[in-house]
Amino acid sequence: MTSNETEEQRTNRQKRIKALRFERKIYNEVRCLMRQLRRSERQRQQIEEDFAIIYAQFGGSDGALLNQVVSLRFECGLARIEKHKALEIEIKIREEIEALEKLLKRSEKRRQQYEEDFGVMYKRCGEFIENVGSASKQPQNGSVMNAIENVLKNTEKWIDTILLFHFLFSQTLSICSYYRYIKNEL
Repeated sequence: MTSNETEEQRTNRQKRIKALRFERKIYNEVRCLMRQLRRSERQRQQIEEDFAIIYAQFGGSDGALLNQVVSLRFECGLARIEKHKALEIEIKIREEIEALEKLLKRSEKRRQQYEEDFGVMYKRCGEFIENVGSASKQPQNGSVMNAIENVLKNTEKWIDTILLFHFLFSQTLSICSYYRYIKNEL
């Protein structure tokens, strides 16, 4: 501090330094979040590929595997043991479908919670950008602030991607359990 610097100038300088440090911290956190989101996108693509393979093994949209279970029930009408086995498979499939519906309801609640949490985070980041923008009037910080603002605007799209990843992952786990059970039973 020079001898000519007033108390107000010193206070303003300290505020700008604090704002710049806080800005850098937020910028680093946003970069970390973007890296995590890119990693999640790669995992989501892998799960989509796995899901497509499992879906094809299930017979696609015509539900060929479920039709096979139903036909097994009728073809084994003369053999009581086989009929009983087909009924057990059908009951297990119904239980798995109910469990999947419950899982989807829980996933919807989680998605709503994620949206609420994201709204709070987005609002806080917006307030921070306004505070830093007013505290730091230096032109070289404008590009960093614009970059942070652009990243925050695009974050909502990445959150939707994470939610889709979560949904596909839960669907894939459920279908895998169907596949394993029916493969063992048949």
